[in-house]
This record gives sequence, structure tokens and C-alpha cells, in this order.
Amino acid sequence: MKTLRRVTIGIIGGGNMGEALLSGLLNHRLVSKNQIGVGEEAASKRKSLARRYGVFVTADNRRLADRSGVVILAVKPQQMEKVLKGIFPLWKRPLVISIAAGVRLSFLRRHLGDLPMIRVMPNLAAAVGEAISAMSQGRFATRSHRFMAEAIFQSVGETVWVEESKLDAVTALSGSGPAYVASFMRALEEGARQVGLPRDLSLRLIQKTFQGSLTYLLKKGLDPNSFIQKVASKGGTTEAALRVFRSRRLSQTVALALRRAAARSRQLSKG
Repeated sequence: MKTLRRVTIGIIGGGNMGEALLSGLLNHRLVSKNQIGVGEEAASKRKSLARRYGVFVTADNRRLADRSGVVILAVKPQQMEKVLKGIFPLWKRPLVISIAAGVRLSFLRRHLGDLPMIRVMPNLAAAVGEAISAMSQGRFATRSHRFMAEAIFQSVGETVWVEESKLDAVTALSGSGPAYVASFMRALEEGARQVGLPRDLSLRLIQKTFQGSLTYLLKKGLDPNSFIQKVASKGGTTEAALRVFRSRRLSQTVALALRRAAARSRQLSKG
């Protein structure tokens, strides 16, 4: 892709998300190995990344940032202030992309100045190229910067643009969402044992049911209500289960959970 052909990228943080981006960019051949580097504190992780991907890896974030046209901040929110102080000032005025949950663009600007910035909320599925990443543009980011950010994060899934004020809600929905899916799968597994299915079989049935249902829904272009109607016949087994969900207020419980997660995201925000 021409958007990234001459761009140097520095990923600060070689954890799950940092490595997912590194892998996605290289696997899609959006950048060459000499265009990308990783800043990582842990010596064992640096050694592993260098061996696996053959890219420049360093413990010196400033050195990495000074050679990068795009700096991706892939560190935990509680580490962010230390990292920002360690790389300021950024002489090349790179595009700065943060994927740290709750770290607002205003916080980044206070520590780095008026640079082009984009804030992104991906999710764990980036590790398998199936993420959905919500992106918010900072004041000084241009259309070209947007294209670069899209190209980077489309290497690990899909992207959408939202106002930064929506990112707490996005965090509650898609950022935390994989854990909700796993929680429901775990509940189904526990229920399956109660109706006499062994664990290995129930897990296989649950996993394939989730996978197949989502594939069907997407390929047919159905909304959830239409999909439910295709499965549930009046007076049948599915309807019996759905009545329990309604009586136990499943929809209201889920909505409350999302509100709590969004509120917690706001409480934890730096900005």
C-alpha cells in the first residue's frame, strides 16, 4: 500500500497488541522489516521479537521515536505518563497513535505538544486479524494521517471513526466485548453439564455454534431479531429458552453491564 511505503513506524510496547500490529503489518507486506521497530523494556521480550520478526528492537524509546514517522503508543495506561516524558520532545513531529484505554488526546497533547494525534480503541481479536478498531482524530491530524492510521489498523481487522466522546462507550462494548462473549460461552458450558453433556463435547458444540451463527448472520446480512426468528419456532425448544432470558431480564442486565463498564472507563480516563 502506497500510504505506508515510505513511512517508518515505531511501536512502543511489545505486548499483545503491539506484537499483533507488528505481525499484521509485516504479514500484509504493508511495510518492510527495516521500516518498523519496537521499543520494549523486557529483555526476554526484545529477544523474542527480534528473533521472530527480524526487526529493530530497543529498550530506548527515545531512540525509536526519533527515527519514526509514526509512533504507536501500545503501553498500559498507567505506564503512559512515564513513556511520554521519556520521548518528549519528538523532533520529527511524527503522527502519534495511542491505543491505551482511557488516555485522552488532551492528556497526550499536554505531554507532547501540538502534534498530529489519533486515539484508537482496538480489541483482543487483533491478534488473529479480526479486530474492530474505533478511531478518533486529534486537532492537528490531516486526511493523510487518517489514511495512515486506517492502513495500520486494517492490517489487524476493520476500522471505524467516532468522536472521542464516544470512546468510553466503545471501550465498554467492543473493547471489553470479547470477555462478554467468553462469559456467555462459559455459562453455556456450565448449563450443558447440567443437562448431561461432557465438557469436551459441550465446548466443541458451543464454539462451533458461535462461529457458525456469526458467519450465517453476516453472510445473510441479518439483524439479530431476524436471525432469532429464523431459529425460534413458536412453542419450540428455542422459545422455551428465550422465555427464560426475558423473564430473567437478560437485555436489561447486559445494558446495565455496559453502562457500568463505560462509567468505569470514564473514571479511569486521563485527560
